[in-house]
Amino acid sequence: SRSRLLDNSRHLLSQQLQDNVADELGKINTIAYKTAILEFGTSIGIHAGTYNIAQKATVNKLTRQNLFWIGKHFGKDVDDKLVPLLDKALSEGWTRAQAADSLKDLFKNMNRNKDYWKAFAENAMTRTRSIATVEAMELHGVAKAEIVAIMDDRTSPICQELHGRIIEVPKMISVKNQLLQLTTDGRSSDEVKSEIQSIVPFLKDADVQAMGALSSAELQEAFPSVGLPPYHWKCRTKIISWIDDFALEGEVDLDKPIDKNFAIKDLSEQEILNKLEGIRHDKYPNYSDKDWESDFGKHGMKDFGIDNRQDFVQKARDIYKNPDHIRCQTFKGQLQFTFYSETHQGYVVADTNGVIRGCYGHSKDAAISKALAGTNTKYYDIKGVQ
Repeated sequence: SRSRLLDNSRHLLSQQLQDNVADELGKINTIAYKTAILEFGTSIGIHAGTYNIAQKATVNKLTRQNLFWIGKHFGKDVDDKLVPLLDKALSEGWTRAQAADSLKDLFKNMNRNKDYWKAFAENAMTRTRSIATVEAMELHGVAKAEIVAIMDDRTSPICQELHGRIIEVPKMISVKNQLLQLTTDGRSSDEVKSEIQSIVPFLKDADVQAMGALSSAELQEAFPSVGLPPYHWKCRTKIISWIDDFALEGEVDLDKPIDKNFAIKDLSEQEILNKLEGIRHDKYPNYSDKDWESDFGKHGMKDFGIDNRQDFVQKARDIYKNPDHIRCQTFKGQLQFTFYSETHQGYVVADTNGVIRGCYGHSKDAAISKALAGTNTKYYDIKGVQ
C-alpha cells in the first residue's frame, strides 16, 4: 500500500542510514575531540588529561545532532518527493515497470555523492574540534583565544578577515552551551535546523565589510558564533589559546597621528601582528589578477626594466619576502601592509590574504627613504618583526 511504502522508504533512507553511519560518525567526532585536546595541551605546555565522561557526553550529543540531521534530511526527501510521485503513478495508472524505473531514478537523485559526505564529515570534525578547544579553555581558565585561518588561495573572504582576531572565551562558552543544550527528540528537521542556524549560522562574504569596521568586542556582539568555526561549508579555520606571554614580538605605534582615510581604528597591535605573521608564511604570494595588468603596464618596463609577467611577479615576491621596512594602513576599511626593500629597490602592497595589490620600483639614490617619508602621515610603522 501507499502508506506502507512510505513507511518503509522513510526507514531505509533515514533510520537505517543513521544506523549504518552512527559508529563511523561517532569515531570521527571522538578523534576530532581528542586531537583538539592534545593540541590544546601542547600549545600551552600542559598535559590536558585523559578523555573523560563529560567529554564523551559532548561527543555523543554532537554525534546525535549529526545523525538527526542526516536522517531527517532523507526522511523529508521521502515526504517531499516520493509522495507526489506515488500520487501521480496512481492517478495515471502506471505499470509496475514504469513505477519501478521512476522510483529507481528518484532514490538515485536523493543520494549524495562522496564529495558531499566528505565535506559533511569535515564540517562535523571542525565543529567538534572547536567545541573541544573551548571546553579545554574553560577547564583551564584560558580567557582569550585567537582565530587562525589557513592562508592560501582557497581561504574565504570571511576567514581572511577573521584571521588573527583575539576574542573572549566566556562569550564562546555561552554559545557552546547553547549548542550542546539543543535537543532533537520529537522535533521536526525544520525546527532543529532553524535553531542550529540561529546559534552557529554560516557567515556570508557580504558580512566581511561590516566586520572590518568592528573592534573584536563589537565583532563578538554582532557575530556571537565567531568562536566556533566552521564559518562556512568546508571551512578549515580553527581557534587556539591566546596567552599574553606567548605574544608575537613587534611594535605598532597606533597612537601615531594618521590621515583619517588610512587610520586603523578597530584592531589591536597584536591582531595586526597576528595578521602579518599569517601572510608572511606564504613564500609564493599571488598577484591580484584585477591589479596585475595595470600595474605591469605602468611599472614593469618603466620601473624595473621587466617585460614579462613571470619576472615581474618574482620581483614582487622578492620585495615581499625581504623587506627593510614594513608599514600598515587601511584601504576601504580593510587592512593592508606595505613592504619596502632597499636591496630590491621597490615596495609592494599586500592585503591580509597575502595577495599582492601593487608593486612599485624606486631605483634612484635614497628613493626608498623618500617613499617612506611620503607615507609618514598615512601609514603606521611596524617594528621589531623579523
